[in-house]
Amino acid sequence: MSDLTLKQLLVAELPPGFVRAILAKFENIYHDTYEAISKDSALGDKQAAYVLGYYRRGVVETAFMNLSSEHGLQVDEIQPSNGGCKHIRISTEHFYFVICHVQSSGGFPRHSDNREQSSSINRYLSQIDFFPYDFHVDGKEFYGIFVHTEQLGNKDIFDSLYVGFPDIRFESWVEEPVDLQEIRDLQQRQFQAQDDLQAQVQNAVPTWKKQKKQASDEE
Repeated sequence: MSDLTLKQLLVAELPPGFVRAILAKFENIYHDTYEAISKDSALGDKQAAYVLGYYRRGVVETAFMNLSSEHGLQVDEIQPSNGGCKHIRISTEHFYFVICHVQSSGGFPRHSDNREQSSSINRYLSQIDFFPYDFHVDGKEFYGIFVHTEQLGNKDIFDSLYVGFPDIRFESWVEEPVDLQEIRDLQQRQFQAQDDLQAQVQNAVPTWKKQKKQASDEE
């Protein structure tokens, strides 16, 4: 059995169609939600700035749910034990994922009891390189967060979407978060390599034909 890194597991388990679709969706979400709130004549500037985060969260959670379901991922609606807002959680073979906003690129999500509790299953995550692909820890998955943010100073322009894995105390990332664009690019190269190999097989000329042609040319 071959060992896979965390990034390779993400490449293997996140459906390529889902990765492409959610990146494309976020290009519009930031612009569309900002436009909708800023053009609401019933809201002043301060109210609009306050409402934007809540409105955008609803749109993001809905898109996260719909795109995940469309691409065959398991989707659950989670109610935190402390009575906080429900949120969407998706699952692959080894991972649980949720999604949230941070104020700037490279930021870490706000603390919540639910996030800290969910992060407890990441206790073996730093050792993932030493496990084979088909391992399970107590029958549970790892807990990752899709983190999105806007360009600095421009709340209407999407900046980045990456996947991070918090430590068990929910204080920092276990390792550097992975940009979803990198996952998309790795998947594209992987499938391109497969397509290239298939083309080589389909277009290959049998050795005996090459030898026959060479003999004919010599005559």
